[in-house]
Amino acid sequence: MKQILLFLSLILTGAMVKADQHQVMSIETAQKAIELLNQQKFVIEWCACCDGTTAKRYEIASIETVPWGGNLVTLKIMVKTKKGLVELKNADLAYLHIRNEKQTECIAIHLGLEARPCTEPFPWKSAKRVK
Repeated sequence: MKQILLFLSLILTGAMVKADQHQVMSIETAQKAIELLNQQKFVIEWCACCDGTTAKRYEIASIETVPWGGNLVTLKIMVKTKKGLVELKNADLAYLHIRNEKQTECIAIHLGLEARPCTEPFPWKSAKRVK
């Protein structure tokens, strides 16, 4: 019986950790993130510990919440590119960075969430703008 309960708890835990660190969040956290992002013109997306990625700076067009289940949501962030409006897929607050003077700041850390953004703050201008 213990083995069955352990197995079920592992399966349920795996289903809950389907997203990265802060891809799925409470409505309250999402509202705080949206308020913060609405004060920004650009956002940088970069998972520094993901192979083959580079920091990319996007102009923000719009942000909204998308229901995920229960009281949880994800963020739908639309950015402007020369191809038109594009959605940042699987936006994770741990890998989104805002401008803090000449450096970047991880949004999750700015909001007081526990996060591992895989990078220290880096120079804002080092991220290439996606047009």
